[in-house]
Amino acid sequence: MMRVESMVCKLIVDFRVEEDMLLIIKEAASLAMSDLATAVFTEFTSLSGIMARHYAIRDGYSEEIAEALLEITLPRFSGDMLPKTDVGIILAIADRLDSLVGLFAAGCQPSSTSDPFCLRRISYGLVQILVENGFKTCFGTCC
Repeated sequence: MMRVESMVCKLIVDFRVEEDMLLIIKEAASLAMSDLATAVFTEFTSLSGIMARHYAIRDGYSEEIAEALLEITLPRFSGDMLPKTDVGIILAIADRLDSLVGLFAAGCQPSSTSDPFCLRRISYGLVQILVENGFKTCFGTCC
């Protein structure tokens, strides 16, 4: 998640995030995907994000951070809901960009018959988030 934290810092500048949101976004980024190390996630992978939200609330984090930890996983499938909060949107974009860049750099490109790392789904989710939130195709320019 250190890469996602680093990417979040760059996206904050590109998307002109308000200063009061900076600390919230950075704190949420440091906690992102923390639920993946738990026994609950190991048994029930569909609870990714949901358990992170519950753990954050139980540990005393703000509702905004807890909600962002859920929203980083959205959309999970075609037609799923999208992140709604600014923090969740930034985290979801950063996570998807990190996955795409990292997997392509490792030579894990999908072929016409195989996409074992779901790069098409990750790409589609990224595009959905950007389009639905009115971001133009050029980073740094928002509607």
